[in-house]
Amino acid sequence: MTTPASMTEDRAPGPLDEAWRWWQRRRLAFNLTLGIAAVLAYLLNAALYQYVFHRPQWLPVSGRLGAMLFLSALLLLLMGAANIVFLAGPIGEAWLRPVSRDDYRRTIWGLGLGAAMALPFLFPLINLALVLARMP
Repeated sequence: MTTPASMTEDRAPGPLDEAWRWWQRRRLAFNLTLGIAAVLAYLLNAALYQYVFHRPQWLPVSGRLGAMLFLSALLLLLMGAANIVFLAGPIGEAWLRPVSRDDYRRTIWGLGLGAAMALPFLFPLINLALVLARMP
């Protein structure tokens, strides 16, 4: 049985292989940064509830456990969606074929990481906007 040339290991790596490796080397840093941003957003939201809304978010143990499980599941969904969007980097590079790959990669990496870090902060930002909208 013959194996297609694309499946043999003796083919020379192309620019798509190199682009994929570049993006994959940054995936762990992306996920760690996203996780840290999510924890910071959670703490900011808890501080808003405690000090601005005057409603402590630290519930009894049973309420804390349910809230923690819900927020953990939400974080996993967020990270899954962010990792799917992360694929836009190498796919865009393959499709656009930028003249300066290094500039493209740095720019798209920075924009994607910034957007991913901002996403968890939407919830506390919305809560803060609701508080400010109620102020006389």
